[in-house]
Amino acid sequence: MPELKGPLRDLMHDADTSAALSDRILRACSMHDVPAHTYLQHVADEPGGMWGLAEGALAVEFAPGTRDPQKGYLLLPPVWVGEGGVVSGVRRMVGLSTTRRSVLLHFPAQHFASIARDEPLIWKWVSKVQNKNFERSLGMVDALMVRNSEARVAAVLLQLGGRLGSEANVPRVLDITQADLATIANLSRTVLNQALRSLASKGVIELGYSTITVADPAALRTSSG
Repeated sequence: MPELKGPLRDLMHDADTSAALSDRILRACSMHDVPAHTYLQHVADEPGGMWGLAEGALAVEFAPGTRDPQKGYLLLPPVWVGEGGVVSGVRRMVGLSTTRRSVLLHFPAQHFASIARDEPLIWKWVSKVQNKNFERSLGMVDALMVRNSEARVAAVLLQLGGRLGSEANVPRVLDITQADLATIANLSRTVLNQALRSLASKGVIELGYSTITVADPAALRTSSG
């Protein structure tokens, strides 16, 4: 358990979140070993606690307007999500499901409220979690505004996986089908396949069965224009 919590603890470490507060948050969490393709929450579920992804991967889906929920993002560890339930208490705006076997920490909303009563700096921590997830959202919006098809595919692949800061250039395997990627990138399968083959021929990505490996994130960034 300590080695699984370590990366999530590292995300908390800054001047505003003391080691004592980090430990208190982690002690309030329960650990869950979750099979692949299991929902943690659906769009419009009742508000609840936060999730810390320690191992595995998550798919994020949303339902804009009156459309059915669709996959729009992938998250890789370490990452905290689900903060909207504890910040605003509104129904879930996104769905979360595992794409492979995953290990997660669950931080119940009632434990958050209990800690917040005498540790106001927990609000700074959760606001930073929210800002990072907002940064991911803005990054995807920017990627989808790229006009050139191959550059847009590269830009979208850069965003999937949620890598930020020092982790941005770490190779990663994305659990995504080409059909899902075509929907996310708003491209036809024909155009997407051409772009993927071109990127693969350059050694930037590797195509697998229902997976795409980002082999060279730095080169992919160059391809994204």
